[in-house]
Amino acid sequence: MPIKINLIAPPRYVMTTTTLERTEGLSVLNQAMSVIKERIEEKRGVFNVQMEPKVVTDTDETELARQLERLEKENAEVDGDDDADEMEAKAED
Repeated sequence: MPIKINLIAPPRYVMTTTTLERTEGLSVLNQAMSVIKERIEEKRGVFNVQMEPKVVTDTDETELARQLERLEKENAEVDGDDDADEMEAKAED
């Protein structure tokens, strides 16, 4: 069963899967989260779950897509951000 992992804004990610078997889908997501947690903690990182996996309907999925889009827009780079950083870097040289 394929799992999608989408970057929202570092270090926040969202994991999703689509299946007709609710129990199996939740189990697969939980197993994947376990493996990711182990790998992060092996490197002395911190793994926090903001929201436990849950089953969503098509309506919930549409709302989630809207929220993800809003978060991506909020975290999008604002025009001119790079210019200021580049000017500071040049001034330091």
